Amino acid sequence: MIASTTEIIPATEAELVKLAASTYASILRSSREVIRYKFELGRLVSIHLQWHAFQHDAMARLAQALSNLCGKSILPQRLYEAARFYDMFGGQIERVWALERRLTQPLTYTYIIRGIIPHVSKDKAWNVKEWEYYQEAQLSRLEHAVREIEELGARPPKTADTSGSTVSSFETAKDSVLDQEAEGFLTACRDSRSYQQFSIGVLIDTIVRAVDQLERKADMLTTADRQSLQNIVPRLTKLIGHDPVEVAA
Repeated sequence: MIASTTEIIPATEAELVKLAASTYASILRSSREVIRYKFELGRLVSIHLQWHAFQHDAMARLAQALSNLCGKSILPQRLYEAARFYDMFGGQIERVWALERRLTQPLTYTYIIRGIIPHVSKDKAWNVKEWEYYQEAQLSRLEHAVREIEELGARPPKTADTSGSTVSSFETAKDSVLDQEAEGFLTACRDSRSYQQFSIGVLIDTIVRAVDQLERKADMLTTADRQSLQNIVPRLTKLIGHDPVEVAA
């Protein structure tokens, strides 16, 4: 049980790694249990950060040690998130449950990380790498949201079912309502200049990030990879050559 390790202050880094690995391996599907174990993991990561003056190299070593012991890849950014979670509630998990009671609905760890923990700013990040990870995570979420909206708008309209299958009137009505809501949402996005500029910015940032990552792997590019990139050049050149659109201030 989590209570068996909550008050333990590890004496050495090896002991801390062992406790953190045990905590990570104990995370269950239940939202409350996930929160409990993530909170305990955050406590141990916070101790580790303090031991090593909040240096990222120490976090990377901890992530690798935990990955080796748990048999799965554990990314440093997940450890930073857990530590932020612990820090946000002042090391008192009862504050988490008090918040849950005020919200009158069960909390999930994902909701806490994305909707409650204060945004990490460049000047308040524990180190440069944490700031980079945070920016990466935020942009990835924006990319995912924009991609879903664009894919929703590209779906072909539904055609009548002529297969002879029986569909309940409830299911038909539900699908109709969902289709109307989706169409209304897409219309609002298409008509919103702010959203269109926002989505363009996210898509361009996605391209820039991809190029940055490819540059770091330039020596591994095959002839086929380079040809694929070459095929994109005319399309990018055409986009760049379009007459610019004046954006109202």
